[in-house]
Amino acid sequence: MTEIILHHYDASPFTQKALRMLGLKNLRWRSVETPMILPKPDLVCLTGGYRGTPVMQIGADFYIDTQRIARELERRFPEPSWFPTNDPGLGYALVKWSDEFFQAGLKMALALLGPDWEPTFRKDRQAIFAQLDFNTMDEELQHAMAQFR
Repeated sequence: MTEIILHHYDASPFTQKALRMLGLKNLRWRSVETPMILPKPDLVCLTGGYRGTPVMQIGADFYIDTQRIARELERRFPEPSWFPTNDPGLGYALVKWSDEFFQAGLKMALALLGPDWEPTFRKDRQAIFAQLDFNTMDEELQHAMAQFR
């Protein structure tokens, strides 16, 4: 069996999600730590320019996005299953919900912590989360908190 390699940095909440998935499956894996911000030359040369983490590698195959990682782990390693019923759709719906729930938490974190970030880190996060307006995060804080509740 080809080994699993997880390219990641520990502070990423999505890395923590992937680590839990590997743990729940009782899988052995190797770690390749990546920088939190660009440049990430060792990662982007493997992923065709994709810079996000985590990235799971099995042999020559790379899986980006924790939803895709979850599906591949369940396909390759069906036992123990994450799905107590024969309906995996419910489980995948929960995965999607957790990712969307994370977005509300992200907006709160950006509004509360973003102003204190180092300029280099802030610029990097603005590039990653281009859909968010970092200049109006304070105005969106109450809405984000309501969504989070």
